[in-house]
Amino acid sequence: MNPEFPPLMFNEPRISRRRKEKPRHIGFPPDLLQRRAEIAQQLRGQVRPLAAKLKTLTPDQLRAVMVKLKHAHPLSKSDLVGTGLKPVSMPGDEVTLVVPRGASLDALDRKLVQFGGRLTKLGLPANRLGLLTAIPEASPTDRLAQPLLKNYQRLVRKKWLIYEIEITSLAEDSNSARKRRLEIDAALARLKVFLNGGKGVVYDTDYDFGSLRAVIGSTGTAFKELVEGAAWQTVITYFDERPRFEPFHEIISNFRVQDVAVEGPGPNAPLICIVDSGVTPGNPFLKPVVHEPSLKSYVPGKLDNPYDESGHGSGVASLAAYYALNLDKGAANRAKLMITSARILNKENQLDPDVPDDGTEPAVQDAKLLSTLLKRVVEDFTRYEVRIFVLPFYFFTRLWNEEGRKSVARSSWVARTIDKLVYERDVLFDALRCRKKVKRPL
Repeated sequence: MNPEFPPLMFNEPRISRRRKEKPRHIGFPPDLLQRRAEIAQQLRGQVRPLAAKLKTLTPDQLRAVMVKLKHAHPLSKSDLVGTGLKPVSMPGDEVTLVVPRGASLDALDRKLVQFGGRLTKLGLPANRLGLLTAIPEASPTDRLAQPLLKNYQRLVRKKWLIYEIEITSLAEDSNSARKRRLEIDAALARLKVFLNGGKGVVYDTDYDFGSLRAVIGSTGTAFKELVEGAAWQTVITYFDERPRFEPFHEIISNFRVQDVAVEGPGPNAPLICIVDSGVTPGNPFLKPVVHEPSLKSYVPGKLDNPYDESGHGSGVASLAAYYALNLDKGAANRAKLMITSARILNKENQLDPDVPDDGTEPAVQDAKLLSTLLKRVVEDFTRYEVRIFVLPFYFFTRLWNEEGRKSVARSSWVARTIDKLVYERDVLFDALRCRKKVKRPL
């Protein structure tokens, strides 16, 4: 330290009680406020002609009106609180279909005015309607899954087709489960009456999550009426194609089963269920591991034949039982699991009975929803103390594929059913895969 420049000495700090004062207002950039006002004005201009149209409609006509909300980022249900609009399905990434609760859009207009209005004492109005980019009236075909929309003109000319629908309650009292169920039951009864007389048939239904899912067979003309008819536009909230499966196959060439030894598992090995095209107990690899008395078929017209006709389920069972096989000559392989099987797929590895070449209705009218099949499988096989179920396929027509995504983001009905079964029945579902490239497992 240089003695000619001693360190500076600061005064002792003064300590006092903090004075009370009002919160300081944080200003917002003027261009932000101007932009909000412009968005509100633009959206209100789109709402006015639609609101004017609603006032001219009868109560029956109002029930057929849907509004398409286009938005730059995903909306949540809470973003629509106070707008007088009710989503007919889960809000999507870019588009959400809604219905007005009453005969006007006044509540939505007030929300838009609030969004573009002046600052309050608490700052900017707390709603996210600025995410909206357009508010047109929805088309009836907006309820179609992308594959159905793409082939719509061809499908309505078919003599017979099988598809799935969703019926969602639009009851205002969202807390009344009984009221929602009564509304859905009434809609299903109306649908069955409409399909009578050779127009179609309701094969299977599944009520859960506050909605009803059904698989339907009908003529193309009836399908068109259900899509475009005013009486059905807010009753049937979604049309989906049937699940189609793309199973995996590994073909082993230049191999002779006689070259290796296979053994069954130990006495306490768990029993797991392969939900697929069945298994072949006579297969040399499977004979030591298959619990043949528990094999069961759910295929229409093949209820007495639980055995594999395509080779797919047997291959999956081998992978599940042994995990990996040593194919060297003289090698020994011991299984780790016992296998049972629930056959749900036909010889073409699909759910439905074959439709005749002339397009007429199949002789076996028993197309089941995959969700109800899985419920039956779990109920049937838990009696054998099965707790692990293997689903060795993925849906290449489901809407989690980018190519299949359209206006409404869909939560998989099957995936939600599996989650519920896992929680309620204490079971595990495993998506066994053997593909180099898999988009998304079940």
